[in-house]
Amino acid sequence: IIGTVVDQENGRPVGQAEVRVEPTGQTATTNNRGVFDIENISGGAIQVEIERVGYQTRVDTLASFPGVSLAVQFSMAPEAIALEAMVVSVRSNHLESVGFYRRQQAGLGSHWDRAAIESLNPVQLSDVFRRRPVAGVRVGRGDWGEVALTSSRGRGCQLSTWLDEMRMPGFDIDTYPWEAVAAMEVYVGSQVPARFPDSCLIWSARN
Repeated sequence: IIGTVVDQENGRPVGQAEVRVEPTGQTATTNNRGVFDIENISGGAIQVEIERVGYQTRVDTLASFPGVSLAVQFSMAPEAIALEAMVVSVRSNHLESVGFYRRQQAGLGSHWDRAAIESLNPVQLSDVFRRRPVAGVRVGRGDWGEVALTSSRGRGCQLSTWLDEMRMPGFDIDTYPWEAVAAMEVYVGSQVPARFPDSCLIWSARN
């Protein structure tokens, strides 16, 4: 068999297609002109199977005769390839500028974006930490009785609270509506940004 394999839609040669003849099991691969050559095929009915990534497998039955060459052109239909869904995420310019996404990607601390906060159905901001606890952190009371985050390790020191890069001593986190929060970060322990050791960062919703 001297065969040529072409694209059904545009007639272009299909190279690197795998050709198999049964029942003999002989194989060949098309060259860059789509041509293959298989010699010494026994007479009788043979089955030719052609496979190529991106195309539907083609199977044909031919009659061969001893001492007779067959020149055949096979066309292959392109196969639709299922692609994974494209995921598009819209980022806040504000959170981008303050480094929230960079720290989140680095895997330091605990992070909540707006979607994560909403998924917890909080009534007050402290509910976020109760419903998704952070290791070494608990909801407690600060020096002035305000609702604040404290370390559950050692002496249970109060974490510093920052609102849009402004430190807020004595700030009661439940006085700030969770609906106005774009994202939050909590850091405790040794692997934290030098600027925000043992801190709760609250970022307000902006564009």
